[in-house]
Amino acid sequence: MRYYQDHRSSLLLDVFGMLAFLGLGIAGQIFLLNPIGILTPDLPMLTREMLPNSASTFVYESHQFGPPSENRAFDITLTRGHGERWLSNEGAEVSQKVFWYAKPEEAVLAWQGSELEVKDDFSNIPPVISKHLDENSPAFSLYCSDEPNNRRICAYLSYWKHWYTEIWFWSGGDNYLSLAEVQKLSFQATELLVAAPDQP
Repeated sequence: MRYYQDHRSSLLLDVFGMLAFLGLGIAGQIFLLNPIGILTPDLPMLTREMLPNSASTFVYESHQFGPPSENRAFDITLTRGHGERWLSNEGAEVSQKVFWYAKPEEAVLAWQGSELEVKDDFSNIPPVISKHLDENSPAFSLYCSDEPNNRRICAYLSYWKHWYTEIWFWSGGDNYLSLAEVQKLSFQATELLVAAPDQP
């Protein structure tokens, strides 16, 4: 009887050990595939659920000057159809960069510099929507250009406190992003900025 109990206890320990090992393995795979998503779940970034019928890359941290304690940058791309082939009217792509600065005054300067560059890219085209910065609400601007053959390019910039984001929209053909879709995604991005923590 004692042998049976020892054998049963040993078997249960083996089962628990295998389950723990399996759980660690799965968690490790998830971490290796998306470490930024595990370590920084509160990043103010768009998701594929916000753009129906789309796929997305993993969020990854791109290079920034200075130590990570002072500034960081993150990227994600959403695609519908063949995103990189929007020029031939076969896809849509939404490419977002999110920037974080420990000092809000540096974030606002960087955002203003990006906005000047985007204005140059959309020369002589006024923003579709725009709101200036004030103490109680975020600033944002949306620029769009309708191209030949049912194609559209848009750029959206938004700033709030420690964060700013720059989003480019390219679309064509059956995957053409309507202005309403672009505006909805843009406003969702700003809502995420406002809800984001002061530090990633």
